[in-house]
Amino acid sequence: MGTGPSIKTQNLLPLKDEIVFSLSRFYYHPIYKIIKPKYQVISGYVHHNLVEEDGKAYDMAKEVEESSMAKEIFNNYSDKEFFEVNRLFCKKKQTISMQIKI
Repeated sequence: MGTGPSIKTQNLLPLKDEIVFSLSRFYYHPIYKIIKPKYQVISGYVHHNLVEEDGKAYDMAKEVEESSMAKEIFNNYSDKEFFEVNRLFCKKKQTISMQIKI
């Protein structure tokens, strides 16, 4: 599940007992706690400009860590070291780092 504006007009209740991947800040959606996504995808948090600007990357990742109910996290491999150094997502059952090549 993404977070685009069109999601507000969709009936998402059929996803209640399905395996769901959530992206970004889907946890803001009113029925997030009903759907309870099993997986959280974190993409693109660590960029040099964000790391250098008052910890914005850390703050964004920390918000996801605290708000997401997902048990497993998928993140970009290039962000792995940042999460480890900052001890982010270490309470989750499993953190999976993937190198995505396009």
